[in-house]
Amino acid sequence: MTRRRVDTRHAEIRDVLDKLGALVVDTSAVGNGRPDMAALWKRECDKVGRTVWLEVKSVGQARRKGVTASRQKRFAEEADERGVEVHVVETPEEAVEIVFKEERHGQATEARMA
Repeated sequence: MTRRRVDTRHAEIRDVLDKLGALVVDTSAVGNGRPDMAALWKRECDKVGRTVWLEVKSVGQARRKGVTASRQKRFAEEADERGVEVHVVETPEEAVEIVFKEERHGQATEARMA
């Protein structure tokens, strides 16, 4: 089995989200275009929680490489069709802002993954 490369901020982002109360599922070893992690979060005042998929990129990598591979983009588009969010993040601050935001399903997948 080939070990997949994990971007440099991966553990830091996972740990920050976990510390703030999200249930974080690390899926970085799955591959095949799947995002690196899922964060599950529910505010006490909400009846329904939310799941946000995160693709972690090293700082600057998203801008240098056009963000994602075609399999990653295809997964994000199919997830969006089902009302599930997929975001590319480079920093813990970006991840926190996305996972714990008040608004639901803000931007279209094309804007998030372009």
